[in-house]
This record gives sequence, C-alpha cells and structure tokens, in this order.
Amino acid sequence: MEAFKGYEAKAAESGDRLPVGNYKVRIIDAQEVTYSWGNVLQIRFDIDDGPYKDYYTNRYRGRQNKDENYKGVFRLTVPKGDDTDKDAWNIRRFNNAMGVLEKDNPGWKWNWDEKKLSGLKCGMVFRSKEWEYNGKTGFYPEPYNLASRDVLDMIATPAPKRLARSIDIANDEFVAVDSSAGDLPF
Repeated sequence: MEAFKGYEAKAAESGDRLPVGNYKVRIIDAQEVTYSWGNVLQIRFDIDDGPYKDYYTNRYRGRQNKDENYKGVFRLTVPKGDDTDKDAWNIRRFNNAMGVLEKDNPGWKWNWDEKKLSGLKCGMVFRSKEWEYNGKTGFYPEPYNLASRDVLDMIATPAPKRLARSIDIANDEFVAVDSSAGDLPF
C-alpha cells in the first residue's frame, strides 16, 4: 500500500459533541441578515469557559469540509411591528436578549449597532433539536435562548424540539368494528 496525501493517524474523539445544557459564552460578532420573510440578528458566539471552551472555533478550524459554515450561531428574528402574536413573541425574545446582555455587561447599553455586540459575554441555554437528512435522523444541541450568567445553574434544559411529522392515516392500523354484531363496544 502507498501513503496517500492527507494521511494523519488521528482517532475520532468520542466526546466531540457538545452536550445539551447551559454555558457561559462570548460574542464574536453579529450582523443583521435580510430574508424574503424578514430580518434576523445573527450572533456568532463561542463557549467562554470550562471543558468546552472555544468549542465552535476549534471545530470550525478542524472541519473536514472547507465549505462547512461556523456552527456557533444564535439567531434573533427582528420584530416587524405588525401587531401579530408572532411579532409580540419576537419582541419579548429580542428584549430579553438585550436585557441579558446589558445585565451581564455592566455599562453596556443596546444602541441599535449590532457591531457593538462583539466581545460581550452572557449565558446561553441549549436544547436538543431533531434533524433529518437522506432518511437518517438524530439530534444536535441548538442555541435556544440567552440567559444571565448568574442564573444559568437554575435554568432547566428545555424539552427537545422534534421534527413535525405528518400522520399517514391510511397506513395506521385500525380495528374494524362489525356494526351488525349489535351494540357498539363503547
């Protein structure tokens, strides 16, 4: 056998996956991104301390596929001001995020300049989110919400977010009831 280009004896790390839970994070940068349905404040972050410090940066630097994007991203939908229930939820979520950042970074105030988020610190709550690709499914840790660092230990892990699946009634098994047998069994 001949050695091939790129060979390196390297065992895969079994603990490479970030466990779901709460972490102290620092913001790397932020930008407002426009989609056809609205705007999103996209915040790139990384774990700030503990055994998973710099988790996303290290993972990005060691990626096999050079087209892979940086995974440590928290997204906040920018409210539209259209008085819908969804917009009210987006307002509460956005206000919470900025309130957490102001609390955890004394002297800093949100001034509508997303570039000034760089370097700020806060807590991040992760939940498990189900994925499906080419017939395979699994779960990954999803950044769920910002929380003040001083209350991270008191926040329970949110329930996993499962994929929405349609119900195929035609394939479900039902027991046929013989209506000629008299009274129905219920």
